[in-house]
Amino acid sequence: MSAADNPNEKLEALGKMTEETENANPSQADQQAEQAEQTKASAADLSAKQWGMLMYTIGGFAQMIAPELKAVYSEDRCFAWGQQATAVAEKYGWNGPSNMPELALLASTAGFAIPTYLLMKASIKTAQAGTSPTSLAAKIGIWWRTRKAKAKIMTPAPAPAAGGNDGRE
Repeated sequence: MSAADNPNEKLEALGKMTEETENANPSQADQQAEQAEQTKASAADLSAKQWGMLMYTIGGFAQMIAPELKAVYSEDRCFAWGQQATAVAEKYGWNGPSNMPELALLASTAGFAIPTYLLMKASIKTAQAGTSPTSLAAKIGIWWRTRKAKAKIMTPAPAPAAGGNDGRE
């Protein structure tokens, strides 16, 4: 019997061809399982990005006061933190930060309020120090201070009643 006539070799070759065909064309169940796995992975990445954005926002606030923290709160580090936060959130059944629109509003508002407060505070200090005003806020501060001083000068003091009479009879 020759090697070409050996039925075991033919079966092995047929088995390899079948395996290659199945790998190239997965069944519908395999495709659905793979798609579910990809969906789960992309949902985990989305959740990690959302949690990471929370830390990135907090870092943005911290950087307003200490700009040297920029490297600490990088996008990559915040995303890595978000991956860890996602694992903990899944463990305890917490909703992600996307389910808290109030937090997003607070973060957005603070992004405006904190720089405004810091700038106004610095401008008021400049105005109180009497240095040359460079900003509109400093000019308004000087105007307000001098307006109050002029109002005190122009207001006459009340005259005391004659003879100690308080006006009652």
